[in-house]
Amino acid sequence: MARRSFAALAALSMLLLAVYPGNADDREPQIEDPAGDHPVPFMDLTAVTLALAATKSGPALEVSFTLSGAVSPESRASMTGYNFTAKVGNCDLLVRFIGYPDGVFSSNGFASSMCSAGGRDAGGSYTITDNTVTVLAPLRDLRGVSAGQTMTDLRAFTSPAEGMYHDDTTAPSAAGDAASSDKPWTIA
Repeated sequence: MARRSFAALAALSMLLLAVYPGNADDREPQIEDPAGDHPVPFMDLTAVTLALAATKSGPALEVSFTLSGAVSPESRASMTGYNFTAKVGNCDLLVRFIGYPDGVFSSNGFASSMCSAGGRDAGGSYTITDNTVTVLAPLRDLRGVSAGQTMTDLRAFTSPAEGMYHDDTTAPSAAGDAASSDKPWTIA
């Protein structure tokens, strides 16, 4: 009985590793941008990597923004927004992280995800590691977005002071970096 349980657990582990890839460092980015095309390193996008991640509450879209410089407490004081948009079925997907200065709010930033800029915010979680911000957007809360669907029109941009504006159409977004890809990506 124990041997069967162990074999079943091993098979399940292998399946999860195949379905939910490991470290973002092992994956190819869906969007690439040259380092140094924006003068501010923590706003200079170099890559955006997408993956499907397993979380305690179910599958989530993992969006990793890689920058040419560190996202530090000092850089978060600029309240820069890191944004990813794509078309997924009827959803105009927006996944965003905005950094906050230390000691001003209860956290050092926040993540959001939604279909359309004015849509219901499905929230998300984030991690910051040196020059990478990773946002996990829960798929269960993004209506019409699920594993197996294809994303098109992949775009990413940084927006200084977005934490004050919460609007990617204002002038500060024009001062950030932008990158895109015309390659579709299937959520897998």
